[in-house]
Amino acid sequence: MFSVGEVTGAAPDTAERSAFVTVALRAVMVMALVLSVGAAVFTASVAPVSAGMARMALGMAVLVLPFGLLWLGAEGMDRLGLPVSALAQGAVWTEAIRSPVLYTVLLAASAAALAAAALLTGSRMAALAALGLAALSFPASGHALSAPTPLALPLTALHGGAMLFWVGALIPLAAALTPLDASARAALLRRFSRPAVAAVLVLIGSGLGLILIRPLQMDTLSTPWARLLGAKLALVAVMLALAVWHRARAVPMLASKHAAPVRRTVRAEAALGLIVLCLAMGFRLAPPPTAPMADPPRVHIHTTKAMADVVLSASPPGAVTIDLFLADGDFGPLDPQEVRLALTDPAAGIGPLTVQANRQEPGHWTTPPLTLPSPGPWQVKLVLLVTDFEQVTLSGELVTEGQTE
Repeated sequence: MFSVGEVTGAAPDTAERSAFVTVALRAVMVMALVLSVGAAVFTASVAPVSAGMARMALGMAVLVLPFGLLWLGAEGMDRLGLPVSALAQGAVWTEAIRSPVLYTVLLAASAAALAAAALLTGSRMAALAALGLAALSFPASGHALSAPTPLALPLTALHGGAMLFWVGALIPLAAALTPLDASARAALLRRFSRPAVAAVLVLIGSGLGLILIRPLQMDTLSTPWARLLGAKLALVAVMLALAVWHRARAVPMLASKHAAPVRRTVRAEAALGLIVLCLAMGFRLAPPPTAPMADPPRVHIHTTKAMADVVLSASPPGAVTIDLFLADGDFGPLDPQEVRLALTDPAAGIGPLTVQANRQEPGHWTTPPLTLPSPGPWQVKLVLLVTDFEQVTLSGELVTEGQTE
């Protein structure tokens, strides 16, 4: 997009749009996975589900693979900085299958297939295998791969598996409570509470571990990651309160043949769990804090027309943000209208990953979160739109920690 005379608009931010599409598609896939595997595990560990619930769970299992493939394609678009219309391009899918997301999709699809088999045959082993593969799908891609310790991988698997059972089993539990009388409801809630208590303890322990392995400082509280985490923890606290009420108050009331609104409260708990899962997918747009580095990866590019300091928030591979400090060729002020950054790893055949930077103040621009899937070195290309009719291109090589020039 360009303007003659008065500036009347700007090019759409395809990087942010494709990132949002990626998050939305992953959320749909995870929802389908949770509902299908949760119903299978509920059948195996608590009580058989109704025919209607089994059909719903089987339908969800069928959706896991197609939405997983759509998410995989969106990941390829996101990595190349392309719009949604580029989904059918071969380069998008070439980039997609190189990403760790491929392993998550394969594990999730396998878990969904096992869950469907468990629902159709009543196999307890298939249901437990589905839960295990679904749990492993969570650390196969995402922030666990770039965490400061390998402990993040098993902690993420435990956290995902515990949340999957708790949330996924609540929906068939609510359906199973409907036709029962008070005494039967009390018995069903007791059977559910035994594995549910274990899942909640694993959930709390692994979640606390995932928080503590991150470098936490005072300024961490002001980050989008901390705000998103706070919202998630608040909802989990409400779910825990409902779970405690069910176990401590509702079950004794029902056992005494007194009325208790357990169907409504279990549905509310399940709805909160689904919202928590959606919030967890949002961490793709709000990466966790990284440890401060004495010498962060950076490159200085200087030409007669412009200069730039390109500084990464962390060493790749993993999620990073990039700060750009700009000046003209004589170190004077430079405040372009638009800044685009492209990163390419020729040795790994990755890129160009293109992102549009956001202006923070004159001479300082910052990119949205960007995943660099290899350690590099990365070829850097900056395109500065100085005026409507003048464009400056800067190129250099970013050598990361542990590499030599």
